[in-house]
Amino acid sequence: MAAILCRYCGKDLPRDASQVPQKQPYVIGQSPYDDDAFKVLMSQASQSTSGGILNARFSLTRTVGLFIMLGGIAAAIYFFAYFDVSVTTEPVVIMGQSYGGGQHVNNLGLIADRQNGLMIGIGAAVIGLLLALFGGRRS
Repeated sequence: MAAILCRYCGKDLPRDASQVPQKQPYVIGQSPYDDDAFKVLMSQASQSTSGGILNARFSLTRTVGLFIMLGGIAAAIYFFAYFDVSVTTEPVVIMGQSYGGGQHVNNLGLIADRQNGLMIGIGAAVIGLLLALFGGRRS
């Protein structure tokens, strides 16, 4: 007589009902996921490289954190290197004499804007870095 094999695991199936193992009743305080078959399934799923739900390599939090970090770095570079804080003065005519004009002087308001832009950019970069590093972790 040929053996009947399980189509999922390949093990021999018993021929009569007396050989079928009976499921243990649920005990209060015992997890329903304590059986060996569930543990084997979970370990196989976590070792897979397909990037499934159990082995999540993609995390929306990490992706958003990466974009925030890159935006913060870009803003900090812009405000540090390219933001001009000087203004050109207009010539002043006093009794026919022209004074000044064409000179660049620092504007305190633009200096404050540069400082705020740097602080916000660096802060966004740090927050984005923290999201990218620790986002998607489960406790």
